[in-house]
Amino acid sequence: MGRRRKMNGMALFMYLFGGIWAVVGTIFLVTGLVGFLNADSQPAFLNLMFTGLGGLFAAIGYTILLLQVFRARRKKRLLENGRRVYAQLGEIYQDTSVAVNGRYLWRVSCQYMDERGTMHIFRSDGLNFDPSGLLTGLQIPVYLEEGRPDHYAVDLDAVLPRIEIH
Repeated sequence: MGRRRKMNGMALFMYLFGGIWAVVGTIFLVTGLVGFLNADSQPAFLNLMFTGLGGLFAAIGYTILLLQVFRARRKKRLLENGRRVYAQLGEIYQDTSVAVNGRYLWRVSCQYMDERGTMHIFRSDGLNFDPSGLLTGLQIPVYLEEGRPDHYAVDLDAVLPRIEIH
């Protein structure tokens, strides 16, 4: 049985964000459509507004959810079937472009030189903690899709100890 991986903070936020938009949009959409069936009860403009906004909100929410599901599936597929290479630890930095609960996520950057002499730089998913003192090895496994080095998964679970944040 494989290791169970915890969802990072940004992925959890996106699932919740997309789920809320999808639920609110679906409720608005159903309310608008039911209003069209009972045309005497409300003005047509109100039904049209609920249906339009509901459809828009639902489309945004379901799109966010689908993107997250596809991203998680790709990562799982890469970890199971991807070509494993070992990349050299580059740097550990805070990604200031993304903040979760007012805190910036940490990322690990690693470098790999392929057989053609091309240097590839891979970035890990966001971490909720600074892994600087916890990295046990300088070689980090990265799983690549054959022929698509831009599709990759950095396996920090292989080099980091088990971590529980309380």
